[in-house]
Amino acid sequence: MAMENQGLAFYMDFLPKVKDSGTKALFEALVKMEKDHYDYLSEQYQNLSRGKEVEDIKEEYESPEIFVARMEQQDVSPEEPSLEELSTLRMAVLIEDNFMNFYQKAAADEEERSVKKLLSNLAQWEKSHKDALGARYKKLMEKSNLYNLGDMSRYLML
Repeated sequence: MAMENQGLAFYMDFLPKVKDSGTKALFEALVKMEKDHYDYLSEQYQNLSRGKEVEDIKEEYESPEIFVARMEQQDVSPEEPSLEELSTLRMAVLIEDNFMNFYQKAAADEEERSVKKLLSNLAQWEKSHKDALGARYKKLMEKSNLYNLGDMSRYLML
C-alpha cells in the first residue's frame, strides 16, 4: 500500500508540470489507478485480517490491455517536449518497473493461491503502466531534438 501511495504522490506532484496533453491524460489516469490500487489493497488487507478470502479485482477496473491501447492513442502535442518532461516520464517508467518486479517476486514467493493471484494481477497492472509510459516516452523522444542526436537516443529508449 505504501508503494501505491508513493506512485500516487509522484503522479500528483508532476501532473501540474506536464505540458503534453497525452502525457497529462496518462498521468491523470495513473493518479486514479494508483488510488484504486491502494483502496483495493487496503480492502484485501482488511479481509485477510478478518480471516476472509482475497477478492478478485473488480470488473469496473479497466483491463491492462485496454488501458495501454487507450493511452497509446493519445496525440503528441505540437510543441517539442522539454527535457524535464522526458526525464519525468523516464522516472515514471522506472518506478512502474520496480513495482512490477516487486509484485512478480512477491507472487513467486507466495504459496496462498488467492494472494498469489492478487499479486500476479497487480504485477500485470504495473506492467501496463510501464508499457503505456514507455510508449509515451518513445513518442516524445521521437518528437524531440534529443532523438536526433544520433546513437545517444538508443541508450535512452526502452
